[in-house]
Amino acid sequence: MRNKINKLLKFSALCTLIVSASTHSQNITMETSKINCDKIDAVSTKYLEDMAESIGVPKRTMRLEGGVWSQYNGCSVLFSTPKGPYKCIYSHLLSSDNGKTTFPAGFGSCEKEK
Repeated sequence: MRNKINKLLKFSALCTLIVSASTHSQNITMETSKINCDKIDAVSTKYLEDMAESIGVPKRTMRLEGGVWSQYNGCSVLFSTPKGPYKCIYSHLLSSDNGKTTFPAGFGSCEKEK
């Protein structure tokens, strides 16, 4: 009987591990398009730190407004800051939920919105 309980516990632990691993999502690279630009709802911590530093404001003062699509320039990220609005570019667009939402990451630069 004890042997059966041990086998059942091991099997249960294995099932839990498999389910846990399969539900853990990884970031995937998304195509830069108007549809994916409109899905931007967050930014990576590193990206936010880099953009705040390039603007010269504390990262806690930056508020993400969302993605802004331009036919000529592609997708930019709009932030409200104490210095006014800034549009920032990024090196790649990622998703952690199979494309339902997206976030910019990597290197970038910002310029003051006119």
